[in-house]
Amino acid sequence: MMAALADGLRRLADRIDHAGAPKLTGWTFTFEDYRGIVFREDGRGCRVAYLGDAEYEKAHDQAGP
Repeated sequence: MMAALADGLRRLADRIDHAGAPKLTGWTFTFEDYRGIVFREDGRGCRVAYLGDAEYEKAHDQAGP
């Protein structure tokens, strides 16, 4: 019951402030022995998310050669 209420409130908050809402990407990551963090597209591991549109823009603005 509490999980359903929390989910409903989270969805309402995302509608009210869509620009600042956490967004999920299609990528996941795992921590591999002797390799470190490995980004994946197969769904295994933890999902990668960013917080709000400003973080998304920062990823583009700070990209470089």
